[in-house]
Amino acid sequence: MATPATAAQIHEEIQRRIRNSDTRDGDCRDCGAPTPRRSERNACGTHWAVDVLLLGVTLGCEPVVEEIVRGVMAEYELRD
Repeated sequence: MATPATAAQIHEEIQRRIRNSDTRDGDCRDCGAPTPRRSERNACGTHWAVDVLLLGVTLGCEPVVEEIVRGVMAEYELRD
C-alpha cells in the first residue's frame, strides 16, 4: 500500500533521493526535483504526475531523475 503524502512531502522525498544519488558519480545531486500534481490514475497506479520533469535537471541526468520519480510514484500516493 502506498504512503499518503502531500505534494510538498512528495517533492521533498524526490529531492532527498536526488541529493543522495551516487549515479553518475554524484553529478546529478544538484538537480531540482519536479513538483507533483493530481492527475488521472497512470501506469504506475498513482493519481499524480509531474509536469516539466526535466526543468532544472543537468544534461545527462534526465534518466536518473526519471528513475527516482518512478520509484517515488510506486511508494507514495498524493493526498488532498
